[in-house]
Amino acid sequence: MAPITRDGFEFEMSIHFELDQTHQAFCSKDRTGLFMNKDPFRITEDTGRKILQWCTGSGGEDVALLIQACDTVKGLLELHGCLSEEQQREFLPLFRRRKAELLLMNNSTQVLSKQPTSRNGYLDLR
Repeated sequence: MAPITRDGFEFEMSIHFELDQTHQAFCSKDRTGLFMNKDPFRITEDTGRKILQWCTGSGGEDVALLIQACDTVKGLLELHGCLSEEQQREFLPLFRRRKAELLLMNNSTQVLSKQPTSRNGYLDLR
């Protein structure tokens, strides 16, 4: 009944949670220092936010890169929801700018796709 993994796999993990039958998690490995030696708890969205904050660090450059990497408005909203309220306020101008870029790209694609083309495949600009 034990899980089968390749040798050395445990060294690649930063966090390892184990769940009991009542869905309570406890941390058996934690390089982040966020969950080790804590009482068992339920994993929630807040747990994910804490892990995301640790992964992205407190530096704004990482969050800015994540914002720029979003290629849909939905993905942008999901990222926004994963940040703390303080980070949401701090990066709001970047979120707004990226959203405008995505909407403009989407609108441009729709406009171009509706343009008539000539028989040779080029846009008919007449």
